[in-house]
Formats: sequence, structure tokens, C-alpha cells
Amino acid sequence: TVEVIKQNKAVVNESKKVTVVVENKKQEIQEHKAVNVIYKIFDKKGINIHNIKGNKEVPTIISEVIKHFNVKETEVKTIQEQLLNKLIADI
Repeated sequence: TVEVIKQNKAVVNESKKVTVVVENKKQEIQEHKAVNVIYKIFDKKGINIHNIKGNKEVPTIISEVIKHFNVKETEVKTIQEQLLNKLIADI
């Protein structure tokens, strides 16, 4: 036997669907123009990864090029890293 009882409360049907969108954005870091200029100056002066340490011209060259390109403080570290990677690639 089946007994049917009338329901006093409204039936709530909730359907919660979670949608997840994944975007695969490849973050490409472009080499800053200042890196190429510094690199070319280093090349003309014979400065490389082996003799850069202790070279008194290096800080002056870098600071002048950074001023010329109006580089923001937040970009200086990136430029230094890119320059170092470029010098290491020459080995």
C-alpha cells in the first residue's frame, strides 16, 4: 500500500552549477630595449660575463642607459636579469 500525504511546504529545487573557465595565457616577457643598448655598449668595450665584475664603467653605462629610456624603478631588476641572461648566453 502507498499512502500519499499532502505537503504543506513548497518544494525547493536548487540546481547549482559551477562553471570554471581556465585561460592558458603564456606570459611572454619582452626584452627591454635598454638591455640591447647596454649589451651593444658592453660588446664595443669588450665587457663580458668574465670581466664584468669589478669593471668601473659598468654602473655608469647601466645608469646612463636607464636614464635615457626613463626606466621605472620596478623595471630595473628585470633589465639586470635580462642583461645577465644575455651575457651568460654568450658563453
